[in-house]
Amino acid sequence: MYLPFARREDGRFPGRSVSTVESRSLGSVSVTKTRAPAPGDPDEFGYVDPGDAVVWAFIVSGRIRVRRSSSETVNDAGTLSVDRMQRIQEFSVSPGFSAVSVRMDRSSLHLRGSELDALTDGVFPLTSGVPVMIASVATNVLRSDLGNGHDTASEAAAAQALIALANGFAIDATVRQVPPDAARLALRTRARRHIDLYSGDPTLTVESLANAMQVSPRTLQKAFEHDAPGPGRLIAETRLANAAAMLRDGDLAEHVGLDAIGRRAGFGSASSFSRAFRAHHGVTPREFRAAAVQSAQAVCAEREHRAEVSTGARDDRRKRSAVTGP
Repeated sequence: MYLPFARREDGRFPGRSVSTVESRSLGSVSVTKTRAPAPGDPDEFGYVDPGDAVVWAFIVSGRIRVRRSSSETVNDAGTLSVDRMQRIQEFSVSPGFSAVSVRMDRSSLHLRGSELDALTDGVFPLTSGVPVMIASVATNVLRSDLGNGHDTASEAAAAQALIALANGFAIDATVRQVPPDAARLALRTRARRHIDLYSGDPTLTVESLANAMQVSPRTLQKAFEHDAPGPGRLIAETRLANAAAMLRDGDLAEHVGLDAIGRRAGFGSASSFSRAFRAHHGVTPREFRAAAVQSAQAVCAEREHRAEVSTGARDDRRKRSAVTGP
């Protein structure tokens, strides 16, 4: 679910696009914390468009959908997106969206035009390395008193640290192409998250997943080339894992039939569910559920037995205490 799209008005995004919760200006660099807008937000939370700046946005929660003239991307929590704001035509955020952004002028990045083009409009996983370091510095800036103009030396040092880290990452991403390829890694991360969210939809296939990722099926397959399992197998294994979890659920066992569990897991028919489950687990869903119920009952019986033994032991101690006295 997304909020309505924010669109440019007179070359800039309006103040109601997102809410600016915090902002720190460090001269040539600024750090902001934004979130999805709410009806009761005060006027001072209004969004200030950064103009033609390069924005490094660390998605903390929720999602943002960004449309440009030639592409559309969906950026999830746990990713870094790098954009030139003037290229974005419109964007939409989910109600739970929040992000920390570092804004800097294009001249701060020591890149030629083609290199800047290769860097921007990109989405990168926020897992380790320089992106995490940039996010850490930005977060600490927001937690500090920097940006109030009282400590210009520290503010300049923080700005230079962010610029140096950004340039280091930009060079790696656009010139050196240090493996693993950042674009493929980002695509795999987004694809896995999409599968986790939508594996219960029977229409999810490699083709529809590639379409959601805005790439061709071949590009998606190549992103998983050296990473087992591939997207098709990952979809199937996610559905099977979710089905197994539901079959182990004692409450569901009483109220939800096997066919319904198969549909919830994303299988188009009872027969396809049964075949896939048996091929993977070696037993039918019915047999798996029966074994899970039996195992749960055995665990409960063992707990009851231990409780009885413990209670008996306490009673024996009380009786001996009553006989012998204090």
